[in-house]
Amino acid sequence: MHIDILIQNNPEIINLILLFNGVYDILCSVGILWFSDVPGFSVLSKLHTDMFAKEEHRQNPVIRRMMAYWLMTYGMVRIGAGLSVTPHLYIIAAMTYFVEAGCFEYENRVGRTMIPSKVAFVSGLSVVFGLFVLLGTINPIKSHLFLQ
Repeated sequence: MHIDILIQNNPEIINLILLFNGVYDILCSVGILWFSDVPGFSVLSKLHTDMFAKEEHRQNPVIRRMMAYWLMTYGMVRIGAGLSVTPHLYIIAAMTYFVEAGCFEYENRVGRTMIPSKVAFVSGLSVVFGLFVLLGTINPIKSHLFLQ
């Protein structure tokens, strides 16, 4: 069975990806903002901040807060889309993955502040998740267009 058919025939897979990833994003954000010294949260907070090559960037309070706010923002969008079956929200959620990949790649290539292997992993996974979410919109969009 092809992955596109699996996803299109089982939209709950997309909802689960969005929900779990959105909750993960929020937990990482909370870890960075408030609980970076708490055992479970410290690991989550370091997953994102340790993408920076220099310790001064990893520990910079402004960079840490902005990273946390960004994670929280797209985490909420993904959770909202995961709780819905609205094609338009799926498309917006997919765009959050592409923006995430693009921003990390840009910072890696232009700002040169990131660890390339970590950026490649996060960017690649973000593009894959974004494509999965877009695949999940194909049938609902067709149905919606033909119903009007």
